[in-house]
Amino acid sequence: MSLWRDLTRGLRALINRTRTDDDIADEVEHYLEQAASTFEQSGLSPEEARRAARLELGNVTAVREQMREYGWENVIDTAAADVRYGVRRLCSSPGLRWPPR
Repeated sequence: MSLWRDLTRGLRALINRTRTDDDIADEVEHYLEQAASTFEQSGLSPEEARRAARLELGNVTAVREQMREYGWENVIDTAAADVRYGVRRLCSSPGLRWPPR
């Protein structure tokens, strides 16, 4: 993947998490449909093909989580969450009052 596409994909993921999650769900669903189609062509019934595709893929939720973890934007998101937590802890400590009174 080119650096520019990787950068724009990451920025989009940081700005619009819901859309990124929807894209991941669509991608997983598309994979399941393709795999089920392949299994149907090998002679399985549609229900059996769908089941075989799910077994091949594994836990769909785990796959979505793995896809979310890929990329530099996850590092930025985690670091921002850590900074927010640190600021909350500092502001709640009796030794530091913000804003000063």
